[in-house]
Amino acid sequence: MISMHTQQNRPNYSGMRVFALLLISVLSCFSASATVLLDLSLEELVAQSMLIVEGEVTGKTVSRIDDQLYTTVTLRVDETIKGSQQEATLALQFLGGTLDGETLEVSGQFIPETGSHGLFFINDPLGEQINPLTGWYQGYFPYMFADDGQVVLNLDGRPDLMLANAYDDPRVRKLISIGMDTTRIVARFPEYALFLAADFKTAIEAIMAQQGN
Repeated sequence: MISMHTQQNRPNYSGMRVFALLLISVLSCFSASATVLLDLSLEELVAQSMLIVEGEVTGKTVSRIDDQLYTTVTLRVDETIKGSQQEATLALQFLGGTLDGETLEVSGQFIPETGSHGLFFINDPLGEQINPLTGWYQGYFPYMFADDGQVVLNLDGRPDLMLANAYDDPRVRKLISIGMDTTRIVARFPEYALFLAADFKTAIEAIMAQQGN
């Protein structure tokens, strides 16, 4: 639904271990969200993305195209994990924005802010789209620094991935074996919310190999 008021939903996520991620994510099952977007497993995100890159949003501009407002996000590409991206920057167009006092908002839309740094799963980088990120907000995994200085992803809010990160814990395996709900399990083990960025990329590459990419 397109409306004329401004509000931006921000994503939250949770964590995982590489082997357990590959084991558990195939079992994941999700329901449709209020924005009629289906939640995607990591395998689905990888499969449906033309590009997967590590980078940072360096700027945003709003323009009018065919009588619609679009926000163009400029993404500095630091590493390409999937697909072919020769240029150092990538321009992604999202439907919506504010220009000359007029605001166009798409319900459920997520447009990353300038300075956003992390992994971007891109369904199609070309042309005007409602949202070029795979699964909209699901296609952005923000980076943060852990207390020891390592780059990690805080995947709080993604219980499927957080469960994989916790899988080596015998307490967690026991709760899985008795059929406890995933959300209840991860709520009891918040320490598993962080996942090393390097290991996350390794998991993506392993899934790509399984999918023949």
